[in-house]
Amino acid sequence: MMKAAITAFAIAGLLSACTAQSQNSAPRASTRAEGPSPMSPGEAEAVALLRWLDAADPLDDSKRAIDQGRPVLLTLGGRGASLPGIASERQSRLTQKCPSRPLPGATDTVRGDTHLRYLRRARDYAERYNRAMLAFCSP
Repeated sequence: MMKAAITAFAIAGLLSACTAQSQNSAPRASTRAEGPSPMSPGEAEAVALLRWLDAADPLDDSKRAIDQGRPVLLTLGGRGASLPGIASERQSRLTQKCPSRPLPGATDTVRGDTHLRYLRRARDYAERYNRAMLAFCSP
């Protein structure tokens, strides 16, 4: 839980810094109508890897994984490889029974606003999925 708070704080700080930087920049003339800026190619690619979340249900997916005999716990991309939704002191015991794997498309690099929204959804998905796996993966 603490790691999630630190991650959220770091992302909020990053977004604040980006907003402050853009507000301090000299205004530029624009020939197009103001509105949401299009995604960069890198952001579009990163978002495409997370579009599966649009149709995913973490509770159904965790039940299906157990029923098919392939229960896993989900981590998010990045260095810590923590299990969202699981207290840190329980993580090593749970992974003795259920292996962990990274959530497809999740990363610790934010490519833009749309990507950030998907990363937040990915964290929520992983938290709900892992909590549903608790009873099965407990030794």
